[in-house]
Formats: sequence, C-alpha cells, structure tokens
Amino acid sequence: MASPDAETRCQHCYITFNNPAELAHHARNHCFPHNPAELLWRYPPGSRVVDLVTRSRGVVAGPASNPNMVHSRISVREDSGLVSDVPISRLQVVHGIRRFTEADRPNISRLQTSSWLNKYDQADSPEHLAGPLQEANASSWRTAIFGEREFVLVAESEWDWEARDTPSGHGGDGSGAGSGSGSSIETSLSLCGFVAVLDKGDHAWVDNLHVHQSQHHQVTRHMLMAGAAQQMLELGYETARLTVLESNASARAFFAALGADEVGVRVIDFLGIPLRTCELEWRSLGELASVAAAQRERERQSLGGGVGGGGRVY
Repeated sequence: MASPDAETRCQHCYITFNNPAELAHHARNHCFPHNPAELLWRYPPGSRVVDLVTRSRGVVAGPASNPNMVHSRISVREDSGLVSDVPISRLQVVHGIRRFTEADRPNISRLQTSSWLNKYDQADSPEHLAGPLQEANASSWRTAIFGEREFVLVAESEWDWEARDTPSGHGGDGSGAGSGSGSSIETSLSLCGFVAVLDKGDHAWVDNLHVHQSQHHQVTRHMLMAGAAQQMLELGYETARLTVLESNASARAFFAALGADEVGVRVIDFLGIPLRTCELEWRSLGELASVAAAQRERERQSLGGGVGGGGRVY
C-alpha cells in the first residue's frame, strides 16, 4: 500500500493518479516535459489515430496548438474536420510509422524477403531464390547493429495484409506487431513496411524501402519517406543516396517524383547474380521531406481521408 505522503500528482499535467505506480507509468509513456519532440516520434504527423474515449478517428496534424500542452498532447484533425489537442494517453495508432524495436526483426525479414522475391524474380526463378533469400535476410536482421546516425522506421496498420484482398503475386507480412490499450475497439496492428537508413559519412544511404503491395501502399511509402527525411535532417545529413534496379521503372519514377536525380549506374552481386542498378541522389533533404509529406496528404485525400466503408480506416 502506498504511503500517504507518496507523490501521485503529475506536476506538469495536473492530474492526480490512484497510486505512485500509475504516476510512474504516465511519466514514462504519456508525459515528456523535457523532450516534447518524443510525442511526434511516437505519433508522427500524418499517422491515422483513433481516440479511445470519443471513438473518433483522424490524422495527427502536429504538436499541440497550446504551447503549455506540447509535453502530453498532440493536434489531431478528425475526419469531421474538427482540429483539437488530444492527450496521447487516449490515442492509438491505426496506420502510422514508429521507431524500430528488437521485436520487429523477424517481421522485417519476412517482408523484405517477400518484396525481393517480387522485385528480383527476373534474375532467376523465385523458387530458386526463396531459400537463400530467406536465410540471408533472417541472418542479416538477427545480427544487424545500427550506429548513432543510423535508424529503421517501420509502418503499421490495422489492416490485415495477408487476410484481406492481397493482390495475386504479392506477398507480405501478416503477423501482429502491436496492440492497443485494452479498449473494446482495440485493434491488432501488422507491420506493412519499413525503411532503413545507414551512415556513409558525407551522406545518408537509404539501404532499404519495402512496403507491402496493398491497395494503399503508396500512402505508406510516402509516410515512410517523409519520416525518414525528417530524421535524416535531425541527424545532420544534407544529402542522401540509394540504388534501385535499372529495370524497376515504377521505383525509379516514384523516387524521381520525390526529387531524386539519377547519378550513375552500377552492377551489384545479388546472391551470385549480377544486376544493373541506378544510383539516385537527393541534394536537398528538406525538399524531400516537404514533397513526401505533401504526396502523403494528397493520397490520403484521394482515399477520402483514409476512411473506408462503414467508417473503418483502411
């Protein structure tokens, strides 16, 4: 039993809790007076969220409009058009990005293997590549260590990528990667994409961008690229590079639309198979962040704000 003198009131949010344990949980997960930016890392702008109290759904617009509340609330634009500051303790992401955790390693490996089989089947039969790819990716993600200026962002959605209308010929990861707060509208989230960025000294290297080929994969790709660009800027990078298959016209067009310039061609060894790739470069990460965020919002609008039939998101 807690001592009568035990602290149970948050001095920043002016909320009194039942016991010190509840206060500690609040301070650890829902109140960041010394690092308000943590809120937008946990709930990035553009993420689809549900308010577990009002049951309304909307999109994270940015930091709280009230400067006195930026440590515990974020601005949410509801599907009705109403914009308000909402405590993050009431919110659950239903389609958004977050930082990589150790538990994501096997899910990322499976998604990357599936994506590679779809993209690289021109090099050899998918049946021949499946075993070596799965083994190589599983080993790589089990042991991968990321430096101070390297990171991985993952995208999650409440959509069940394997069970619901998966297009023929495209794989994806369908295992759950998160859960809500215990509300009756709790949703199980599935990892639907990721982006990995490595440190190459004078520039950042977008080592991987893989998104499940669902009917809404474009929103997810732009969400990941917008988040990655913002993180690269915060880490002090000015430029970034990546490579794509020379024959992958859709990927080249996607990155070109985000402002990337093709700067060369190189041949890489892919499990013993030589492949021609194009090297692309962004000379302005600020422009990439802005363009990717704008594209993300346009695609959300084209989907009616991201709301499917019956008010469900995706």
